[in-house]
Amino acid sequence: MSDSIFDKLFELFQSSGPVNWQLGNEVMKSIVGEPDLIEPRVAEEYLDLAGAAELKMQGTGLLTTVTSDLLQPVDRRTWAELNERSFEWFILPLAQRMSAMAEGPMAAMMGPLGPALAGMQSGTMVGFMSHRVLGQFDTGLPALGQKNAVLVIPAIEAFAEEYELDAREVRFWASLRAVAYRSLLAKPGVEDLVRTIVVEFLESVEFDMSRLTDAAAGAGGAMDLEGLLSGDAGIGQLLGATYDTAKLKKVQGLLATIEGFVDVVINDAASDMLPSLARIVDAHTLRRSEPGQADDGIGAMIGLRFDRGLAADAGRLVRELVDNWGVESLDQLWSSAASVPTADELTDPVGWVARNYLPDIDLE
Repeated sequence: MSDSIFDKLFELFQSSGPVNWQLGNEVMKSIVGEPDLIEPRVAEEYLDLAGAAELKMQGTGLLTTVTSDLLQPVDRRTWAELNERSFEWFILPLAQRMSAMAEGPMAAMMGPLGPALAGMQSGTMVGFMSHRVLGQFDTGLPALGQKNAVLVIPAIEAFAEEYELDAREVRFWASLRAVAYRSLLAKPGVEDLVRTIVVEFLESVEFDMSRLTDAAAGAGGAMDLEGLLSGDAGIGQLLGATYDTAKLKKVQGLLATIEGFVDVVINDAASDMLPSLARIVDAHTLRRSEPGQADDGIGAMIGLRFDRGLAADAGRLVRELVDNWGVESLDQLWSSAASVPTADELTDPVGWVARNYLPDIDLE
């Protein structure tokens, strides 16, 4: 972060809410950089592939409603601008939680500092993610309230080149994933379910606010404080975040189930059209497992990392439900917060079925 950007932390200390979005915007812009050029021909190809993806997915029966007309190919800067407030549903409760835990002299300090902390972390998170994600399906925690299935075209093209994959197949795979992901989140109640489970987890987060006082007291100046608030550590490690492990497993189970479901949809819809599907999936898994500032941005908000490897277990759960109890059994996955599999249940389909008392199912 440049000196001029950090200086604005003090200029913008007075915030009208728990998150200083204006400061977050300045931080985000400083990280994102200049717009990328997208060839119109390539953008048009993605739109055509999205239409083909819709037709293929409708044939699987796994998604009752599939829409491709909302696919939006963009560059990194446009993605960041579109998503600047798409994580407000996650950031705002966290900022409120942080402020609520401040007492005594710390409460007065957190008046201006809390919104600045949250704004800086939000802007940093979205800025770094813009250089890493392939689209909305690639953010870990979903960007809620987004109407379109957004794909970051320069990132997808670079992904295909870096891992020596067929560019046309990667484009179709990305279009499939974007449309499937957006269509799943558009199902009635799914976004509300995500918000409910994640916010319930956030309400369990505890911060040691005295650590902020110690950090500020030990800082030799603005640039030292900047170092405390930026980078990989973030708010969570700075304030020693702890949380309810059971609620974390619920969040992990939900995010993994979303990704595992999308994996199954893509495999059923287009494995015959994507000879390199296994290679693409392996490359994407490898890419997401590598330390990167996109993943770190979300994790740093509360000092944790989400286990993306659970998606493979979730995919097997979804497949077993379909094979043994029919497509209709999948509706139970999204019926309520209580029905969502925990991380531990992803490898126990029968146990999950028994717990949810699915009607008209013979477990023998």
